[in-house]
Amino acid sequence: MSDYKTKIKLNRMRREASQSRSRGFYIIRGVLISLCITIPVIFATAGASYITEFPEEYISPIVFTSIILSIFLSSFLSSAWQKNCGWSNGTLIGGIYMFCIVILRSILENRICIDKDSITMLLFGMLLGSLSGYAGLKFIRISKK
Repeated sequence: MSDYKTKIKLNRMRREASQSRSRGFYIIRGVLISLCITIPVIFATAGASYITEFPEEYISPIVFTSIILSIFLSSFLSSAWQKNCGWSNGTLIGGIYMFCIVILRSILENRICIDKDSITMLLFGMLLGSLSGYAGLKFIRISKK
């Protein structure tokens, strides 16, 4: 019986906390979550390729997979406790994150260039963020029923 009351109280606290936070908080939180996922994976891959004879052809797919995973998880988790706008928050999270990646890529390559790869990355990030934000919103609604 007390476990049920604790669960109700915890759900009420989560609901109150999510209502007091702004949309910008969730977007910033989502971008930070995605960066916190991607950066360690990139450093681990770089360390593995430096220490061992890690094949260079595996680095690009690993980084791409970490980008996909980070956008999916950050958009899903950031929109999970909101009542609406999951797809738009996910779109913004994916777009801002991919914009940061494009800027970092331009800095590392010492050239600022907007080409088809940059635009494709931005659109892909926005699309994936939109779908996973919508999924996070619907998943929480289904699990509450």
